[in-house]
Amino acid sequence: MKKVILIAEDEAIVRFYMQTMLKASCSFNIYAAKDGVEGMELFDEHGADFVITDIKMPNLCGVGLAKYIKSIDESVIVYAMSAYEPVHSKYFNG
Repeated sequence: MKKVILIAEDEAIVRFYMQTMLKASCSFNIYAAKDGVEGMELFDEHGADFVITDIKMPNLCGVGLAKYIKSIDESVIVYAMSAYEPVHSKYFNG
């Protein structure tokens, strides 16, 4: 079974390029959400082994998405990005 990467990014062009680069460079199934709420829905539908999320998004931020995912499966690796400042949280790996 293929591993799954879930991207949650509200900037359409960033989301598009991340999805395109990952599809070209790995054999994972890639799913992309425009915000945290859609990210939760995709996680519920497909699960994820690895999540790449923006911190600041409409409807549900990346921290909220990480909390939701980690409450269901602690083993999911979550990588958080921010154009504003580094974020350190127990909800993110590393």
